[in-house]
Amino acid sequence: MLAQALVPAVLGRAVEAGLAQRDPDALVRWSLALLGLGLVQAVAGILRHRCAVHNWLGAAYRTVQVTVDATNRLGGRAAPAGRGGRGGEHPAPPTSSTSAAPSTSPRGAPLPVSDSA
Repeated sequence: MLAQALVPAVLGRAVEAGLAQRDPDALVRWSLALLGLGLVQAVAGILRHRCAVHNWLGAAYRTVQVTVDATNRLGGRAAPAGRGGRGGEHPAPPTSSTSAAPSTSPRGAPLPVSDSA
């Protein structure tokens, strides 16, 4: 960020020394200084962006780890959101006392009928 703050000062010096006093050597020196500041800004921007992405990805992966740990700790007690009412509830067991096989799968699809009964 310091390089960005120094650009106006270096540009002013380049105009004053190189153009106002008509000194081509001073203009080249200050132009090279300005180019150097631009390179420093570019490298600093790349490194700053790399650090920001590293921090963002680290936070995202830690969030996944915490979520997976909590899910593993809770096991089957946690109901997925949006499935069958309030979270943590389980469907009631069948109240029928017959031993006949159900005609639908747990997801509600009809089961194939077999003739070997």
